[in-house]
Amino acid sequence: MTVRRLVTILGLVGALVLLRAGAANTSLWAQSQTANAAPSWPLREARFTGLQRYQHDDIVRLSGLVAGRTVTVDQLTAVAQQLTDSGLFTAIRYRYTHGADGLVAEFQVTESTWTAPVAFDNFLSIPDDELIRTLAAHVPAFNGTAVEDGRANDFIAAALQRVLVARGERGRVVAQPRVDMVSQRTIMAFMVRDSGVNLTLCAVRVPAAPGARERDLVALARPFIGAPYSRTSLELLTNGSLRDYYRERGYWGATFERPSAAIEAGCNGVTASIPVHEGPAYRWAGARWSGVERLTPDELERTLDMRRGAVADARKLEAGLAAVKAVYEKQGFLQQTHTTSPELDVATQQALFSIVVSEGQQYRMGTFTYEGIPAVDGDDLTRRWRLAAGEVFDGSYVRTFMTREQARIQRPGGPLMTSEVSLDTAKGLAHVKLRPMDAESLR
Repeated sequence: MTVRRLVTILGLVGALVLLRAGAANTSLWAQSQTANAAPSWPLREARFTGLQRYQHDDIVRLSGLVAGRTVTVDQLTAVAQQLTDSGLFTAIRYRYTHGADGLVAEFQVTESTWTAPVAFDNFLSIPDDELIRTLAAHVPAFNGTAVEDGRANDFIAAALQRVLVARGERGRVVAQPRVDMVSQRTIMAFMVRDSGVNLTLCAVRVPAAPGARERDLVALARPFIGAPYSRTSLELLTNGSLRDYYRERGYWGATFERPSAAIEAGCNGVTASIPVHEGPAYRWAGARWSGVERLTPDELERTLDMRRGAVADARKLEAGLAAVKAVYEKQGFLQQTHTTSPELDVATQQALFSIVVSEGQQYRMGTFTYEGIPAVDGDDLTRRWRLAAGEVFDGSYVRTFMTREQARIQRPGGPLMTSEVSLDTAKGLAHVKLRPMDAESLR
């Protein structure tokens, strides 16, 4: 963090200071003073502007600034530095004015962004409500989220540590990010380490699932057994593999309760319980399409290949939607996307799916280029490329070409080659390039 001061005239005397991530420097103003003659003033008021998430009084209290107490410029710099180092802010500027009635300090702040949901990972003996109350009391404007990558999470960890100390429990609280592969969101999991308790996951149960299905579900959880218990990991499991297991069998309404855990409940370590509410298995009642202009209803249904009255198998539906996307790609619609949502009729146990399509624009063939190949070989490959400039771009042809011409593209002793398609959205052109694979792709 660097500190920069711009000295200006504000009232009688004033200064403007900018702080960002790094270490504080001695102020220009302070450098002109001797160490023994640093001027000080009684603090009349401390103001914080730019606050959106945090309450003003909370930040004043956190700063340690108290009206009536004597302050120096160096102390104001230290306060700004400490607040920046806390991770609550990404940048702080401050200025001050002083006169016979004391000093007024104004801090202009940019808050950190809190977006990562907080998860209490392995606080087995402490209810979530107690943890949340503690965080609300000690973390400014706590609302269930954390900073995805920042020191502000130390505030949360320190507050949770208070709970352990108050209960006389051992351990230290640490934070670890986890990624939900379904939503691609980062979750900030807070967990206890060195508790002195065996928190190895030794068994998983799925109450309310019939015997055969429970055995299947427990098998899906087997990679977690033998590892430290993590409620966050089990929640990610339920939102991924366990949910998919049910939907592949038509149970689109199946829901899971939050995992719970007990120590020494039949095995040496932690037994986790993931209650499930299965609901009925649904059968396919059809699809209702919207946003489709280029394909006919018959083409869509034939390509989707879902049979009315059959189990509404999520895996088969996913394969059908991939086939629909492939049809679009052959017609030059390379950015086609879709969303699906089931409409479940409990009485008839039928599922009608609403499928909203965004076709995007149609692309035509642009240029074919190469690099990392001798010119004679590259020119030969150019002649073998069959899509003419301006022709509707068949998205599947690149794969066909790479397979058919593999021996010419991948020369003995040469670099590993790949193809890339870059889209010129303004002109509606797709440009193809053969090039060596970069180090990132080879990992």
